[in-house]
Amino acid sequence: MIEVQFKSELFNDIYAQGFKFHDRYLNLYGGAGSGKSIFAGQKILIRILKEDGHRFLLWRKTFRSIRKSQFQLFKNLIKRYNLSELFTIIESEMIIRCINRNEIISAVLDDSEKLKSIEGITGTWGEEPTETTEEDFNQVDLRLRGITPNYKQHILTYNPIDENHWLRKRFHSPGVENTLCIHSTYLDNKFIDEDYKRLLDYYRKSDPSYWQVYGKGDWGTLKFGTIFLPKYYAEYDYLPEDVRGVLYCDPNLAKKSKGDTTAITKLGY
Repeated sequence: MIEVQFKSELFNDIYAQGFKFHDRYLNLYGGAGSGKSIFAGQKILIRILKEDGHRFLLWRKTFRSIRKSQFQLFKNLIKRYNLSELFTIIESEMIIRCINRNEIISAVLDDSEKLKSIEGITGTWGEEPTETTEEDFNQVDLRLRGITPNYKQHILTYNPIDENHWLRKRFHSPGVENTLCIHSTYLDNKFIDEDYKRLLDYYRKSDPSYWQVYGKGDWGTLKFGTIFLPKYYAEYDYLPEDVRGVLYCDPNLAKKSKGDTTAITKLGY
């Protein structure tokens, strides 16, 4: 164990319960700018320093997104807290090693076979798991196993962009076990700047769907452009031959809970 003291002023109060939670699934969800990712990085960094036998896994859909988000955040925290002499950072493989032999590694979800080969994981952090399918997460979940000296935990950080997403059913349903969901918004982040507050407040009137998800941090569905409301159309397996139609892509009709990002639709008129 490395003795490093962190002042309480470094943390947002909303996440105090997250430090105390030791069960398997810690969900940090809500609006933009609420400090979710910062807290995830802080908790893992403290555990890396104060506990033994750790190998944390950072995961997203692509290495590029990991490098720009989680990996960069850890580098920033290490520098901000003057901990550089305690860590070795391997840029090419996106590995961070502590002098106590604990480490943070990175993996993407587009190669399930490579993910299966990873052993010795004691905790994970998935940023924006809304990009993934439940099958993707199941493979990550299977990596967290075995007898370890400390508790094992997945941390998930995300905006609730799709009210039909598998994350909502799996972790936000009544009676879910081994799970803590901490909801936060920009109002819970004492470090947020005034310009960003004004930006989010702008969406309150200009884009209600954005405001619901990124301002209030509530489950919703992002809407883009003009939308055909369900009351104005019906769905058919086959259109009559005499109906004129056009093919187009509509992300609002995609089944996001199954990992789709858009739907190919034939519009008859």
